Amino acid sequence: MLMLLVAASAAFAAKKPQVEADVVVSREIAAPASVLFERVTDLEQWPALFPEPCASDWQVGLVSKGVGATAEVTYHFGPMHRSLDMELIKAEAPYVMEVNHLRKLGFMTQFVFTDTGTGTTKVTLTTPLYEPPWPLRKVFQATIRPAWTACYTQVLERLAAP
Repeated sequence: MLMLLVAASAAFAAKKPQVEADVVVSREIAAPASVLFERVTDLEQWPALFPEPCASDWQVGLVSKGVGATAEVTYHFGPMHRSLDMELIKAEAPYVMEVNHLRKLGFMTQFVFTDTGTGTTKVTLTTPLYEPPWPLRKVFQATIRPAWTACYTQVLERLAAP
């Protein structure tokens, strides 16, 4: 009987559709990847890139550029407010940079720069996430993820501004 229950629950789980949880925003920007890469690998630039409703309380560390740069920030994505330490952990000019947000419930953020061959750079800003369990799942999908996506859209708009 126990084996039948395990098999039935495994079959149910296999049929459950995978829900997208990652926050991903892309935009073509009329600038070379190297210029954009330099901006985002300097954490002193991040307070200007992230609008005030999305992030606040910035404290950039003594090292602000390149791998090992650190900062503290409070993110506000809808009803989610999270204060985190961050460290730039990967900077492969001019293609990719990654920041790891530390502490409990931290996350990783990645910028990827792709030359389009038309004088623009496609920039993709990604935070891979697992969908939270019930009862937070509905709030995450209905308010937090859309607010997070809107913030990332604004970040890329600001990055595109001269």
